[in-house]
Amino acid sequence: MDSSAQVREVVVGVDALPECGAAVEWAAAEAERRGCPLRLVHAVSTGTGTLSKRASAGATELILQAGRDLLAVAVAQAVAAHPGLETADTVVAADPAAALLDAAGPHTLVVVGSRGRGGFAALLLGSVSLRVAAHARCPVVVVHAPPAPAQGLSVLVGVGGEEDIPVVRFAFDLAAHRAAPVRALHAWSAVSDAGQLVPLVDSLDEEEREHARLLSRTMEAARSGFPQSQVVTDVVSGTPAAALVEASAHAALLVVGASRRGRAGHLGLHPGRVVHAVLHHAHCPVAVVPVP
Repeated sequence: MDSSAQVREVVVGVDALPECGAAVEWAAAEAERRGCPLRLVHAVSTGTGTLSKRASAGATELILQAGRDLLAVAVAQAVAAHPGLETADTVVAADPAAALLDAAGPHTLVVVGSRGRGGFAALLLGSVSLRVAAHARCPVVVVHAPPAPAQGLSVLVGVGGEEDIPVVRFAFDLAAHRAAPVRALHAWSAVSDAGQLVPLVDSLDEEEREHARLLSRTMEAARSGFPQSQVVTDVVSGTPAAALVEASAHAALLVVGASRRGRAGHLGLHPGRVVHAVLHHAHCPVAVVPVP
């Protein structure tokens, strides 16, 4: 999905209540803002004894019915909080990460919780959430439970360079649906950047101005279609992961890009170090946007 394309469906992975309740509420609120349907998906892995070929048909049906009952409760809670919301629900016998990736279409926003007892949020954040964030061709939001009230807070976006233009565009889109400002943060380190920039500058002050110009060019290129958006730009010295985690304490949502370049294989991929760090430590929900 082109991250600047319109989101036409929000898909949320539902594992156990109340553990995934924050993710369901975030997804329902986002679908309501956009006027699009919310689809709730529950998966039971066929790799476990519960749905293996050795399980009886009766046992399998009991497990699937428990999933349907769980989704009925989740749907009822979402509709009660957001009357008029269009919903659909699906129980599938599949690996949870694969089920969400299959559900993700070209105009989908996928939402998952950050931790739980199994399924979509198994094994803290290291399992399904990371795998979906690493593989999805559409934006994925990981919701820590429960997110702090977001009213009046900005949408924070991490900007490395002009390759992040699609990421910034999606941040503008999210902010527009919230009437929220965008805060763009670019972090640099004189030590790590020395080999690249020192031959072009003769002082740290000039180097910082060069980074500010890079951020300004990126924001200007991404702002098309959002001329009324309020924007704050910050260039800070330090590591991107640490700077974004700290800034996320004052944000409604953190948006970061995850490169798909050079990453091949099945569901064993992992996101980059910055994405991995913010998914584990950010103080607000994190949107991971694929970058070609």
